[in-house]
Amino acid sequence: MNSDNIQGDLKMHGAQFLKTFLPGIILLPGSLILASCGGGGGGAPAATPPPIQTPPVVSSFARYLDINNNGVNDINDQIIVPFDQAVAITSVSSNDFSLPVTGDTFGSGATVISGPAVNEVTIILGSSPRIKTAQDFSASQTATGSSTGIDVAATLPSGAITSVSGVDAKFSAPVDLIPAFVDSLQSLGNNNSLSVVLGDVDGDQDLDLVVANDGDQANRVYINNLNNNGPGVFTDSGQSLGANDSRSVVLGDVDGDTYLDIVVANYIEGNQVYLNDAKGSGNFSAFGSGIGKAASTSIALGDVDGDVGLNRKKDLDLVVANLSQGNQVFNNNGQGVFTDDTQQFLGLNITLSVVLGDVDGDQYLDMVVANANKKGNLIYINNGNGFFTDSGQLLGVGKSSLDVALGDIDGDTDLDIVVVNSGEGNRVHLNNGSGVFTDAGQSLGENVSFSVALGDIDNDGDLDMVVANGANQGDRIYINDGSGAFTDSGQSLGNDNDYSIALGDIDGDGDLDIVVANYDGANKVYLNSLTAPP
Repeated sequence: MNSDNIQGDLKMHGAQFLKTFLPGIILLPGSLILASCGGGGGGAPAATPPPIQTPPVVSSFARYLDINNNGVNDINDQIIVPFDQAVAITSVSSNDFSLPVTGDTFGSGATVISGPAVNEVTIILGSSPRIKTAQDFSASQTATGSSTGIDVAATLPSGAITSVSGVDAKFSAPVDLIPAFVDSLQSLGNNNSLSVVLGDVDGDQDLDLVVANDGDQANRVYINNLNNNGPGVFTDSGQSLGANDSRSVVLGDVDGDTYLDIVVANYIEGNQVYLNDAKGSGNFSAFGSGIGKAASTSIALGDVDGDVGLNRKKDLDLVVANLSQGNQVFNNNGQGVFTDDTQQFLGLNITLSVVLGDVDGDQYLDMVVANANKKGNLIYINNGNGFFTDSGQLLGVGKSSLDVALGDIDGDTDLDIVVVNSGEGNRVHLNNGSGVFTDAGQSLGENVSFSVALGDIDNDGDLDMVVANGANQGDRIYINDGSGAFTDSGQSLGNDNDYSIALGDIDGDGDLDIVVANYDGANKVYLNSLTAPP
């Protein structure tokens, strides 16, 4: 089977799946992920550009690394300061940097080293530092306790920090200090993982982890025990839940017993429900026969028909994204039994992601799908009874979209759309409040992006964006300015083939951490460095 033929056997794993249904891609040897292919160049080699002669200035965001993940400033934590070009340092001290907020300090004995990137300098904090990464720095708010900003000092000695060509760095305007993420050094499984979700499955008030795996490798449940294992440390529960080419996993109380159950989208077999035993153990058992058999790629839970299940609570229905066979809606009877009552087949596209949310403000959950066939992503409007109608909007025509997320990113109280694409810039579509979307004109990254999650990672009240990338390109974090405009934070997490990303407070310290599903290696946990003075 090759990339020009999407007929025939649909039983595909990983790379073969992508190669067949994302035309024009090239797969790296030994890798699942796509790599873009540039044309060969002829003629004379390009001339070497002359050295930059402008002064280096601090740019973008400085990043704080809470090295020991304790949530407070202390010795050996790090601040990474980026410049707008490559820099060299000579006999630099922490006194050569400016902290405009009253009382802020790097601590006694702080040191400065070059790197990690050629345009970055790292300050290693000394004893008794005082730094605040929460909220946004403002030049008009520099009283004690305000959010930290940083720049080089106006009195920076000549030759201390220079461009490659020897031009001295100069004071410009302090930049915001944001929390970075620290690898927890956990390696969870090695099972060709395609999807991750966080939720409290054992009722102990912390976030556990469920992972969907490809091929004949079983899906796994990892239990988080903050009291016994340490902050945010996961232990494999030993459960093996199916081995059915799983593509997507979600958590929700589908049977009305107040415990989170698991629903998995399978590519070969029917989609499967696993009910929680509701005993506080986080143990699951398969329930019922498979739901649908249509090469499913993504699922979402929500009450789409407005009915009431057990305990007079709205029950969660199921929407399923299928590959080239129409997306479907399955209604819940309140006890976790799903049936295709409405017989809807929504679109005949290569749909790889589906989300639910009220995009038009009528209190009903609508549906947004990401399609990989470059024909545009679609919005389906719910009539309140679980019947969906195509809105007629086509978002991102000409792009291979792999995942979609909903959230109010511009602070106007309606749900906006973020879409990640394969080898093209990720896009933001702003809602006018009535479910009509406009491309914001942002193109975020040029990576092979497989997954996106929205959450307030710097605690400033708006939704930031984290993106999982393949092709060993590193996962990226984008900071929201509050109006829906995103800026790359400068941090790249890992160098893996990551297919799914989730945000949640894993270690119980009040900030959002990251979990990623890695196809070619172990799944990883990154802890947020949102810190404050002790």
